[in-house]
Amino acid sequence: MGQVFLLLFGSSILAYIYQQNAVVVQSKKIRKRNRKSSNFLGVFCYVGLVITLILFSGLRTRFNDTSLYIASFLLNVEGTFEAIKNINTELGSNPGFQLYQIFIKIIFGNNEVWFLTISAFIAVVSFLSFYRKYSKDFMLSIFFFIGSTLYFFTMAAQKQVLAMAIGIWVLPLTIEKKWIKAAIVLLLAITFHPYVFTYIAIPFLLGKVWSIRSTILIVAAVVVGTYMERFVPYALEATEYIGDIYTYEELTGGEGLNIYRLIFFLVTPILSLVFKNKINDNNDDKIFKCCVNLSLVSTGFLIIASFGGANFFGRLANYFEVFNYIALPGIITTCFDERLKGFVKAGSMAAHSFFMYTYFSKYGTSLTVEYFGHQSITALFK
Repeated sequence: MGQVFLLLFGSSILAYIYQQNAVVVQSKKIRKRNRKSSNFLGVFCYVGLVITLILFSGLRTRFNDTSLYIASFLLNVEGTFEAIKNINTELGSNPGFQLYQIFIKIIFGNNEVWFLTISAFIAVVSFLSFYRKYSKDFMLSIFFFIGSTLYFFTMAAQKQVLAMAIGIWVLPLTIEKKWIKAAIVLLLAITFHPYVFTYIAIPFLLGKVWSIRSTILIVAAVVVGTYMERFVPYALEATEYIGDIYTYEELTGGEGLNIYRLIFFLVTPILSLVFKNKINDNNDDKIFKCCVNLSLVSTGFLIIASFGGANFFGRLANYFEVFNYIALPGIITTCFDERLKGFVKAGSMAAHSFFMYTYFSKYGTSLTVEYFGHQSITALFK
């Protein structure tokens, strides 16, 4: 347990030092508006943060689905150019991910550490760059990113995480109305995991928060959850269409999402509803507003997951969770007055710390327990 809390607080300190030494570079372009320059100390801490999160993830030998991905890479991936001809191009077979693994094996050989480390590099660099550019409080975004366990999710679902790491950049491209580039980025992401196509909702959620469209999403989620048995056949047809086969039991089975997880993630939608007018009237940041609306999509999937099929619908929610850590820090920073802001920040950090504790407690609560089986960096050269 000690290692994950050391990572949480150590990373947050590095993020805070960077934030204190960063200067916003104004630009008319959305993707560059929050680009930051920094002095040596700031750059050093940011690079240190990136390297820490990459190596912590890349040098693991176990955790969640890690062993399955390692076995698949070592046993099922051919490291030859000839193997490219045999790629299954159905979207449900993740052709982009297949090609990605083949090229790693061609370049670095049959060494799973490179596969995990390169995957960690892509995910960490993409997510942290996104938060660095667009978050109103970079330190809070990093604290929430780790404390919510989304960072640890990047070690569990490699195909989905790589699709997310690519797909999130559809948002700034859409706001700039660079439709062709946005479509190319989304199509590339879909080849890693087809469910990232849900990012097609982004253009419809620009503008004001808690608009009619975003409100309909929440209402629809409640309706689908309540009458799930009637909607599951349509979901099965949709997954079969893209070549990904699920059974009825897989979509409806299980006890449903943990109610405490649902309550935890309802905080952002509730706060955004309370401060709806303040966000809409006093904030012209399109990225921030859209991230608030996208957090409602995540909540919608979590509501459905609370009725059953938590694994499937919970993972759909993960696609949009990444935007929550732009939305929540933005709400805290812009909507609370100075007297309450510090208290709310401290409370939210305590809540995320407790949430992370409850998540890892199922694996063991000892301070010295090793969840990830980390190996030396020399494993890259074995």
